[in-house]
Amino acid sequence: MEELLQIALVGTSRAAALPPAEHPAERLAASDSPERLLLLRAGARSLYARAGRKPVAGIAPPEPAGEETRPAAGPRFELALRTAFAEKQHELLIEFLREFEAFGLNLPHALLPTALNAADAELRAAILPVLGERGLWLARFRPEWNWVSLGTGTLSEEERRTLIATRWEEGNIADRTAVLVRLRGHDPAEARTLLEEIFKSEKADHRVRLLETFVHGLSPADEPFLEAALDDRSENVRSTAADLLVRLPDSGLAARMRTRAEGMFAPERRGARLFLHCTPPTELPKDWARDGIHAKIPKQTAKRATWPSAVHQAVPLAHWNAFFSATAEELVEAAREETFAIDIVRGWSNAAINFAPLELNTAEWLGALWDYWERHAAPDHISTQAAGQKFLHLFPPEELERRVIAGLRDAFYRGKTLDFQLLSAAPRPWGELLSREYLDVIRRVLARGEDVNASYQWLQTLHTAAGRLHPALLAEALEGWPEEHLQGRHWAWKAVEDFRRNVSVRLNFYRELEP
Repeated sequence: MEELLQIALVGTSRAAALPPAEHPAERLAASDSPERLLLLRAGARSLYARAGRKPVAGIAPPEPAGEETRPAAGPRFELALRTAFAEKQHELLIEFLREFEAFGLNLPHALLPTALNAADAELRAAILPVLGERGLWLARFRPEWNWVSLGTGTLSEEERRTLIATRWEEGNIADRTAVLVRLRGHDPAEARTLLEEIFKSEKADHRVRLLETFVHGLSPADEPFLEAALDDRSENVRSTAADLLVRLPDSGLAARMRTRAEGMFAPERRGARLFLHCTPPTELPKDWARDGIHAKIPKQTAKRATWPSAVHQAVPLAHWNAFFSATAEELVEAAREETFAIDIVRGWSNAAINFAPLELNTAEWLGALWDYWERHAAPDHISTQAAGQKFLHLFPPEELERRVIAGLRDAFYRGKTLDFQLLSAAPRPWGELLSREYLDVIRRVLARGEDVNASYQWLQTLHTAAGRLHPALLAEALEGWPEEHLQGRHWAWKAVEDFRRNVSVRLNFYRELEP
């Protein structure tokens, strides 16, 4: 083969002649063109070599998959799932997979490779419980499927050594980040030691990505390393370290932030009512900058206005209830007339997100904060959607649905503007009450048919609703549409037809689950 390769490199016109045929297969190649004959001979020699290769012996077969404890879903589900995977209908897939888990079913075996290739984090979380023993076994054979072992929380000693010797020592930043995530779930101290050894030699954006892995298994043992990172030359690294340290309520940084936040406030009592006056510093102190508070601010933004938000988002909300002996509603109202009210409430809103898993009174604060953003329009046009929606997912499901229903009714009956993103924020599937309320309102909107723009905005919600209506109302959702008002309005008719088609897919799935 080497001789043929050399002739191909220099050209047949420069070669005296082709070498004699080495194998019988080459003698079958014939052509008047030297170039074609060279290619035929090379192909025949390659095929002859592969066909005559002896199988490698002595390779131990892999251990078989463990015995399944749950049956796989039948083939009647396969087409719907395969289509949903192909069309990246993640919400639909997540719903179906969670139903499989509830009914004690695993994924059909033919779909395991497709499921293991999923990249979406929420979808992976829904896939993991329904992979079954065969899926867990199969995931061991491709490195891009190692998210399965991460999700199960298992890491053998051999896997640990392999991770460090290959992906950590030789991998790129994505590989090393993945290694730290896995090790943080298994042995946070070892992960921290690995990072300490190389941290200062990494680029700034790499240091940020690697440091972000500390959110997994974060504990007081990480404080010395994170405190040292506050002296990093990169502002983004300092901010990342500060964001992690404030999650440790007993850390030095958390205490410093509480002191700064308290120092900004001057409370005043007028009778039974509390007023809060806020006085941020005129210049950013150096020790504030070290703790991740940015000195540089966006253009057209008053620099003092950014600092109350940056400080207050680092303080758990429950601290203020105890510090001022006041409820969340009283505190939000007390800040309402302050010059920096928006910045204070924005900081509290971010704190609701940052400390939600640690706070027992989050629901009380969420209601007060949401009411503020909804009732008091900000002069810089901060909308409910931009400011309040960030923490909508933290509401208890019943409370969030109550607010969504109120928004639907206000929009239809009182002409108020509906933040349609509320519908996406409501937990899926929607409750029966919200589902019924939505169907009633959307049908009335289409039957009214007066305001084309308003109808169009409502029709845009149909896609969301098709994937979120309560299963008990799916059959009902296919009927009762004002057909006479859809005639001649192609865009409205098409939106409703797409809605019906998507609802039918879900309805058929649930019918197949019925015993």
